[in-house]
Amino acid sequence: NFPLGLFLGATAAFLISWGLGAIHTSDGATVFAGIFASLTALFGAWIAYRGVMKQIIDQRRVETENRKRDLDAARSVLPLALSQIHDVAMNGYVFAHKPPDFLSERANFAEVRAGTKLPEDTMTVLKDCIRSADPIGVRWLSVLLSRYQISNARSSSLFKETEQQHSTLESKQIDCATAWVVLDAVAMHLMDFARGEDHTPNVKLDLSKIGSIAYFGDDLTGLPGIAAKIHEAISKLKDNFGDGHVRYFEIRNPFRGQ
Repeated sequence: NFPLGLFLGATAAFLISWGLGAIHTSDGATVFAGIFASLTALFGAWIAYRGVMKQIIDQRRVETENRKRDLDAARSVLPLALSQIHDVAMNGYVFAHKPPDFLSERANFAEVRAGTKLPEDTMTVLKDCIRSADPIGVRWLSVLLSRYQISNARSSSLFKETEQQHSTLESKQIDCATAWVVLDAVAMHLMDFARGEDHTPNVKLDLSKIGSIAYFGDDLTGLPGIAAKIHEAISKLKDNFGDGHVRYFEIRNPFRGQ
């Protein structure tokens, strides 16, 4: 309110100064009546301004309370949604180890799609949280959705590469596995926020979470050496994400990792 107070004070000072100067040339009572009327009008404008500002503040408070209530409601089921994402990421990671004969059968594509598809309810929960979360939460939840879409696309691409060279398929499998690993790390990063332990997600992800689902990779059957190659790629993933800040995980960002 400082600018308004400054304006009113300056205006009042001007009117008083003008009135005092005008006393020498005009009827004093008339001049002071004019000053009084002007000040009364200014005071009325100030009262109106205060009323409008109170309404705006009250409206913002109500909006903030409603937003928090909506976020709390959505966040109450977010742990389940993140657990489902973890399960889907695990499935996608396992499918990335499948041998060429599995990936060459189009009938198996339906199995992969079913194993890596999130329920509509889960997608709704994520979108509801995005609408109600603070800016940092919005960024991380948006990363989660975009990374899920990328991971799904890479799983689908495996069935398009079976007629390509063996090295091309291996490269696609590694890309697919690492994509699911990153998705799982983001989901686990959001778990503390989902459980209500944090009011907003930490802007930085603990990079030790990357690769937490890969411990069983050595037991997977697939192309000779593919598990070892995937593990090697995962061990280098942390270098792509700087200090773990959300900006390194955002897809449309020059700082992003892969």
